[in-house]
This record gives sequence, C-alpha cells and structure tokens, in this order.
Amino acid sequence: MLWRWFQDWREQRSVLREVQERQRDDELRLMGDELNPLHLAKLALERDQLASAASRWEDARERMPNFIFESPDSLVILLGLKRYDEAEALMREGMQRSRLDRRWRKGLALIAERRGDYEEAVRRWRDAQKGGMDSTEAWIHEGICLRALGRLDEADAVYLKILHFRPGDLAAQIERARVSDERFDWVQSEARWRVLREHHTQPFIAACHARTLAKLGRNEEAEAILERTAANYPADLDIALTRAHLAEDCGDLNATCERWAELQRVQPYFKEGYRERARCLLSIDRHAEADAVMRDAIERFRDDEWPLLEYAILAHRRHDWPEASTRWEEFRRQFPDREEGFTLGRDALNAAGRHDEAAALRS
Repeated sequence: MLWRWFQDWREQRSVLREVQERQRDDELRLMGDELNPLHLAKLALERDQLASAASRWEDARERMPNFIFESPDSLVILLGLKRYDEAEALMREGMQRSRLDRRWRKGLALIAERRGDYEEAVRRWRDAQKGGMDSTEAWIHEGICLRALGRLDEADAVYLKILHFRPGDLAAQIERARVSDERFDWVQSEARWRVLREHHTQPFIAACHARTLAKLGRNEEAEAILERTAANYPADLDIALTRAHLAEDCGDLNATCERWAELQRVQPYFKEGYRERARCLLSIDRHAEADAVMRDAIERFRDDEWPLLEYAILAHRRHDWPEASTRWEEFRRQFPDREEGFTLGRDALNAAGRHDEAAALRS
C-alpha cells in the first residue's frame, strides 16, 4: 500500500513537471513574438489606451504567468494602470521567489512613490539601498521623495553623497539643480544649470537653463539658448514648450500662438499643445482658428473625450449658443455618461431660447 502511494506521488510529480515544462515552452515562444500580450499591453499603455492595456495585461497573466515575473514591463504596466495593490502583490511574490534580487525592493519603493506615500517611499528606497551602490537609482529616488516632502536640505545631502562616490553622476547633478529651483534660488539654480549645459548637450538641460535665465529677467540670453538648441533639435518637446511659455511670459501672444503651432507641427501627439494653442488663440479673439485647432484634435484623438469637450466649451465661452447647443448634443451622443453634456447643454439651450429642449434633458 505504501509503495503504491509512493508510485502515485512520483507519477503526479512527473505529470506536474511535464505541465510546467510545456507551460514554459509556450511562454518562451510567446516571448519571441512581438505580438505577445505583455508587449501589446505596454504599447497600448504608451498610447494612453487604458482599457486595451488592461485587457492585454489580463491575457498576459493567463498565458505568461512565469514571464511576467521576469519582465520589467509588468511593473510599468501595473503602475500605468494604477493597479497598485496588484503591483505590490507581484513584487512580494517576486521576493518569495528570489529574496536576494534587489529589484523587488526597488519595485515596492516605486509603488509607494507613485501612490504619493512619500514617507513610506523614503523608507523603502533606503531599504533598497542595502547591498551597495551598484546603481544610484535608489538614492536618486530617495532624494526625489524628500523633495516632494519639502525636505530640500536632506535631498541635497543625498545628492551630495552620490557625487562624493561618483563625482560626474549626471542624474545627481540634475536633481541638485532642481533643488535650487524649488528653493527659488534662481542665482544658484542658473549657475548649476549653466555648468550642466557646458558639459552636456541634452535639450532638456538647455531648456532648464533658459527657464532660470528668464526667472532672472535675462530673456534675451534665454531666447538665444533656445533658438540655438531648437536648430539642432527641432522636434524636442522641452525646447518647444519653453519657447512657447517664454513668449507668453513676455506678453507677446501672437508669437506665443505661433510657437504653439510649431510645437503641434513637431509633436502632433502632444495633447496639451492643442489645448494651449486654442486657449492662446481664444485670448486674442481668433475664434475660427481656435475651432480649427480643436477639430484637428478631434480627428487625431478619435477615441478621446477631451477634444469634443474643449470644442463645445470654445463655443460656450464666446456665448455662441446655437453652435454650443449643437456641439453639446454631439458630445452627449458620443459620451452619454459625462454630466457636462447635460448641465452645460441645458444652459446653452436655455440661452438660445430653446427652453422646451432644455427641460427635456435629464437632470
């Protein structure tokens, strides 16, 4: 009897091992396919298609249960979907599988940071530092969380510690410059960004230096830096944004509108560019152009609600009640769960004298 039980146990173990091996083989084949569900989930997330990303993630969990622990994309996807509890569970299961792998502790720290629980995130980033400075990631993020808590002196000390061991560390130098920004110490901030710009060509650094120069009233120097950098990096978003904001700060709204137009041309999928350009055009009574900008956004972002919402608001703000009523009707048709379509739609209908239609809309 005992021998039979032992044989059954051996056979069950053998069957289980075979099932696991086949599962592993299936996952390996999927991993080599660019259309695997985990990769598709990440692509959907990058395109801000959250429902699709969530669906693809569920597919990946079912079909690739082992690989999701090996891929760093899993945490990226869960954070993007704001599924923090699930991300925590994934990291803690990962710790059970391989306790010496520091990425699980780093993952837990990043989850706390993304939740906005900065006190807990500081504690977790310090825990992730145990074992040595194989990279500066845990120290950099500790400083970021300390900055978020307003503990700027402590953050600066963390970055100085990094620079003591790694004098040329670019990330630590950038974060120190940001500490100066948050102190509103524009003289120190300008000096730190200037040193960075002298040694590094990244457009982001040039944009930050230009912003600090503008804070000091040195607009011509800021413009010169931005113009030179834009010539070398014509599609860079940081440079384009800074140029638009600088023109607006100088009070030149026509130039601001042109710069938002240029940003749209080089970064057509940057949503805020459409909003800001329309807002700027509206402020100088160029209503037809503002409408055209939002029609472009409606065409480009077909599944998003914000372009139709902004389009209706444009007519509402200029008190074009017949047009606003038509636009709110279309908004209600496409997005019947959004309350603005009904509340503002009623206001527009009443203002247009169409009181019976306004009363007919659900409250």
